[in-house]
Amino acid sequence: MTLQQLIDFTRRVTRTNATTYTDADITQDLNLAQGKVISRILQKQTSFDFQGQIAYANIKNYEGVLEGDQGYQGMYKFPADLLKIVRLEVAFTTGGVSTLLKERDITSPQRELDDTLSQFYSVFAGTIRISPKPTEDVYNGMKIFYEKRAADLVEMDDKPVYEETFHNILPLEASREYFSYDPTEANVYRKNSVEQKLAEEYSRLDQYYATKENRNYKITPKYTNYGS
Repeated sequence: MTLQQLIDFTRRVTRTNATTYTDADITQDLNLAQGKVISRILQKQTSFDFQGQIAYANIKNYEGVLEGDQGYQGMYKFPADLLKIVRLEVAFTTGGVSTLLKERDITSPQRELDDTLSQFYSVFAGTIRISPKPTEDVYNGMKIFYEKRAADLVEMDDKPVYEETFHNILPLEASREYFSYDPTEANVYRKNSVEQKLAEEYSRLDQYYATKENRNYKITPKYTNYGS
């Protein structure tokens, strides 16, 4: 569905018009709902194929890098559209083999003890800190696999980024939000009906994305004659 179709759907459910529920208000609620749906998809889906992106960063010798610059104390800024890190690989030397780093909680007491020895990364305040601190400049030494943050719906022909079968969840979520702010007896009844429908749609969504990678079938012949 396009943004215009989503707005029209929302108005049908809420029985509103452009005055009682403006395009701007509906669009805001639809975008909030899209963020909620995408977070749910990422929780259910284990494979790297939803909004999957790969980005590179140059590794910097941390010695002499000024505070606030890329590479200061081994810290690097997120890609602007990063939502969730899936995998992080770092080559600490030019021509060296990239190492898969595991995430470690920045509050872990063991982190400081291992800071110059273990290979890991921590996430804090929009930055990735890698350990050990690099002592060599490496072009494209960091490779980040990540899930991209969805762009907001803005233009009337914009569409949500996930499977179209489940686009109706967005106007239903927007309608639930509207009914919550106008809790008349009729709207309480309508909100309950919408929530029942949402539960059904979320169940279908969960099942679809939890098993999505299992439906990538490959046909293999039962018998193969390789000749003599």
